[in-house]
Amino acid sequence: MNPQRGFTLLEMLLALAIFALLSLAGYQLLQGSLRAQQQSQQHTQQLSALNRLFAILEQDLKHALILPNAVIQQQPAFVAQQQATLLQFTRRNWLNPQGDARAALQQVRWDFSQQTLSRQRLDDGLTLTFPAIQHVNLRFYSTGRWQDRWTSQFSLPQAIEMTLTTAHWGEITRVLIVGNGR
Repeated sequence: MNPQRGFTLLEMLLALAIFALLSLAGYQLLQGSLRAQQQSQQHTQQLSALNRLFAILEQDLKHALILPNAVIQQQPAFVAQQQATLLQFTRRNWLNPQGDARAALQQVRWDFSQQTLSRQRLDDGLTLTFPAIQHVNLRFYSTGRWQDRWTSQFSLPQAIEMTLTTAHWGEITRVLIVGNGR
């Protein structure tokens, strides 16, 4: 009688079960790494948007200036408040890489409403929005002290502290230097 060669049914089922468990573990590992990559991309995009917001605001404030004719005409040259319109002012050094016919000065307004911070150019209405911001608080530095309100519409503070509250990142505070118009 010839001895049987090969695997028994029980050995085959055991090998198949081990292979299935290894495949399942590999699939779970792949799914976990894909989920982590997606979350990482989402966090990177959110952080990039916040960095972009602060970079634009920093450039705006760095180039803020008070126009002499605004003071003469008694029109507010720098508006800062804790309401829907947070900041409104004129800035210089508006980049013009294509040499378009336009002024070198630009009026900008920063608004906060419905959990969205937005920057609007008042000359052409172009608006940039930064959503998912729950709260914005401003403080103003001038003459050696911080103030919760800026009452002078015809002078600039030396710095502005902006505190943003977001659902994802919590509270973020940045201190931004305000230009002197020179």
